[in-house]
Amino acid sequence: MPTPARFGFATALVLAGFNLLGALWTPVTALPPAIVFLLAVIGIWKGRAWSGYGGALFLGALVAGFCIGVARFPNPGATSGALVFVLVAAVCAGLPLVLAGRSLAGRKPSGSATAWIALAVATLIFTWCIRPFVIPTGAMEDTLRIADQMLVQVVGAHPHSRGDLVTFRYPVDPHQIFVKRIVATGGDRLRIRDKKLFVNGVAQNEPFAIHKMPESADPC
Repeated sequence: MPTPARFGFATALVLAGFNLLGALWTPVTALPPAIVFLLAVIGIWKGRAWSGYGGALFLGALVAGFCIGVARFPNPGATSGALVFVLVAAVCAGLPLVLAGRSLAGRKPSGSATAWIALAVATLIFTWCIRPFVIPTGAMEDTLRIADQMLVQVVGAHPHSRGDLVTFRYPVDPHQIFVKRIVATGGDRLRIRDKKLFVNGVAQNEPFAIHKMPESADPC
């Protein structure tokens, strides 16, 4: 195995290990990249050039998706310094993968370029249409608990109706994104009596509603 391929192999192995470690906390977002980089590790080991090129391309799609997410959903925690760090780390990790692919080109069957390109495009589309969230507070307990993970559709969402869970920007501070359940739509009349929700005079069946406030503190 040429020296550049060895560096690419080690880089892909580190990326796979990093994502496997992250999957202990966020499996939804970290496990798929871990599998992809493990495939790159195996491909480079077998001398397939496109496993190096494809790993770099996939890494670029992940970084592009991260940048798109930061631009579309500003977060005080995602500072410009963090963004620069991600870009620099991506370049440092992507370059060995590209060089690995280049050093292996022409030695053996290069692998499927189409599959790697399709994977990168699908990853970019996914990050554009879907955004992962981790629930930070207990405002939606017991439906959503602290540290629960969910995927939110941000493109092509259907018209909202009663019972849907939606995310929206807090008008007072647009940097905060809230998750709430829709209980009524435009023109509906709401009333709460004895901890029971009435919409247009009809009591709502809400098995998910759990009242934890003591009776003495009930404002209804």
